[in-house]
Amino acid sequence: MNIIIVLGSALQGEKLSPETKGRVDRALVIYDELSEVGPVMMILSGGGNRKISEAEAMGKYIQSTGRVPKDNVIEERNSNNTIENIINTTEIINELAQDNDIKNTTYVSSDYHIPRISEIHSYFGPSDIPVTFAGSMIFPESRIENEKKILANLQKAIERYLQ
Repeated sequence: MNIIIVLGSALQGEKLSPETKGRVDRALVIYDELSEVGPVMMILSGGGNRKISEAEAMGKYIQSTGRVPKDNVIEERNSNNTIENIINTTEIINELAQDNDIKNTTYVSSDYHIPRISEIHSYFGPSDIPVTFAGSMIFPESRIENEKKILANLQKAIERYLQ
């Protein structure tokens, strides 16, 4: 089994923002490719303090495409940041690994976000399962500058979760 993990991003009301839709569309392409060679699960990760979580909004969009069976989608609705995305999805991956041979995990987000995910994964991700990262190029340019600031303080944030 292969697992695709899609990290959420801000919604526009109850709908996907163009950035979040870009992430999900990238994941769907990967799903189509991987499902030709074996079973694939998708984990959608993202909470938020809204009427609908990022994970649930992504799930609704995926179901509207008709490309992924509902039983192949898990919505992780409790994460409020990238560190929590990795921690919470790792718990799900570890549960799936108890009954399945996990060949690979692919984390999908926006391209600028991949270095942060990779660093966090090195602390909190499953260590015994091969991992790849895939980025969508659909995001506002302002995100790049903001991400530089976040990366500058990432180690402090990670240390808070390690305590």
